[in-house]
Amino acid sequence: MISFFKKRITSKFVLILIITVAIVNGVSVLLFNYFHTNNLKKNMEEELSAISQSIEYSYSNSLWYYDKKSITNLNKSILSNDLFVAINIYTSYGFYAGEIKILSEKEVTYQVIDQPYEIPKNNKSIQSIKVDIRYDESHVGYCELFYTTSSLYHVIRTYTRNGLLSFFISVPMIIIALFFSINKLILKPVMKITNYTKEISRTNSYDLQLEIHSADEIGSLTNDINNMLSQINKRDIEINQIKRLLSSIIESMPSVLIAIDENSVITQWNQAAVMLTGIDTSDALGNNLWNLFPLLSSYKYVSFKSLESSVSKEFLDQQIGDIEKYFNIYVYPLTSEGQKGIVFRIDDITELI
Repeated sequence: MISFFKKRITSKFVLILIITVAIVNGVSVLLFNYFHTNNLKKNMEEELSAISQSIEYSYSNSLWYYDKKSITNLNKSILSNDLFVAINIYTSYGFYAGEIKILSEKEVTYQVIDQPYEIPKNNKSIQSIKVDIRYDESHVGYCELFYTTSSLYHVIRTYTRNGLLSFFISVPMIIIALFFSINKLILKPVMKITNYTKEISRTNSYDLQLEIHSADEIGSLTNDINNMLSQINKRDIEINQIKRLLSSIIESMPSVLIAIDENSVITQWNQAAVMLTGIDTSDALGNNLWNLFPLLSSYKYVSFKSLESSVSKEFLDQQIGDIEKYFNIYVYPLTSEGQKGIVFRIDDITELI
């Protein structure tokens, strides 16, 4: 017994360990990528801020005197940074000078442009910032600087890919270990319980009990199910006893007792109804009352009015068709738990008249 429990405890410990390692590994990958991405973005933003500040002052003198050669040299200096791909310089009169960086396999070249550079369509990796250029507190123009985020996202994708690769390499082993552990510790016992409860539900044999094979959580669940089955079986016995008692009372009543649902289908037909109509209970149940016993059709309208208003009706000293007897007829509406119907109680009072 001790060896058995040791094995179960070891199996559960290994299962918990595997799940913990998988969670820690996945969370570590996500956190590393998150913080590394934020650091890269922060560094890029700081670099953009520093260059923007230098542009504001380095271009001021050249743009004030319209020194295009000096501006071209400044453009090349800015574009030598791997972050930038193009630059447009504007005066208060419009576009003045521009330059783009051309990358090839052998070298990097710079090309002066006579039209403003525009971001190509569908290229989401290139973005731009605008920097005002001032000379002695006077606004002389602005610089439109284009930078690429492709290198940033390339690094992010690389780290993400490597992290996910290391994570998914361990997934098959984790899945295999989880499968065998869960199958042994949980799935098989649960399937046994499931199949057994299905059989109980199909046969309504609530007096059956499940076998308890272990003292762990599954064993505790099995014990709870057994307790529940015992309670259901006890209540089922009590309900059946009450049903038999009520049926005996209804059948022994001297009054005719007929019940129908909201569609006029007969649901109750006691022995007194059999004696009055000559129709057996088995032939009456499930049939339409007004078709089976048309002598009551004169009470059809008032009975459904009684159902609508939830008010009982009584009709005293009545004759039903050509039956040479007198009756008191009582109509009771039934509205219980969403089920609607009507109960007729017919008392023979011929001897009292």
